Amino acid sequence: MPVFSGLLKVRVCEAVDLKPTPWALRHAVGKSGSFLLDPYLALNLDQTRLGQTVTRTKTNSPAWHQEFCTEVREGRSLELSVFHDAPIGYDDFVANCTIQLEDLLQNGTRHYEDWVLLSCVWVRTHSVIYLTGLFIIFKQNKHQDSI
Repeated sequence: MPVFSGLLKVRVCEAVDLKPTPWALRHAVGKSGSFLLDPYLALNLDQTRLGQTVTRTKTNSPAWHQEFCTEVREGRSLELSVFHDAPIGYDDFVANCTIQLEDLLQNGTRHYEDWVLLSCVWVRTHSVIYLTGLFIIFKQNKHQDSI
């Protein structure tokens, strides 16, 4: 499986048609049809938090236009997760997706710009991803020593 080492730059542009989950609506008595989220997007590279956008208040189509940049060593996947900034307790999960960096290699370019479909609720988020570095393919040794 190819891994990426180098500079990763992600520009999170916007999301459209975010829908609150039933859990987010648990305190919204009589307002479920017009409930507006306070969304932010969190980025994880493999299992490590890369960053998160600012929270946009009272919108289901937030525009963030924020950029994140990091050095990557043997990276495999980028996860985009949208949360509702809850006033009390834990923030509410809205939607997410995972992009395999290997899939960007098959694109034939080091630049990826598109709307990414987020799980569960069929929402889209517009992101731009730049990769500057190397993809390395690790192959397992066919002749492993037995103990």
